[in-house]
Amino acid sequence: MTRNIIIPMRATPEERDQFHDLARANGHKNLSDWLRRMAYSATLGTGGSASLEHELQETRRQLQAVGNNLNQVAHRLNSGATVDPGPVLADVYSAISDIQAVINSVRPRSYRGRRRDR
Repeated sequence: MTRNIIIPMRATPEERDQFHDLARANGHKNLSDWLRRMAYSATLGTGGSASLEHELQETRRQLQAVGNNLNQVAHRLNSGATVDPGPVLADVYSAISDIQAVINSVRPRSYRGRRRDR
């Protein structure tokens, strides 16, 4: 397929350099290829988003299981039983770790480690 249409985009020199670095770091042969993939994955659900969708579905399944476990612990505590929350807390921490991994996989590298102001 011949790509002969140019879509202009304004950026600072620093942004251009960041975009080039991100394209190379993510294994793309050039900036156009990377930007095209990013646009497709963001808007059309193609370009590698299948694994992201799978990761999100798996994370949702894990969160549902953790929620069920928490509900069971709460029910037992409300009935006066003693419960060791250790295994459930381990599941919660594992789910948090999985969610962070998914976030890190979709967040641009330049934003990783930064926190948003709340």
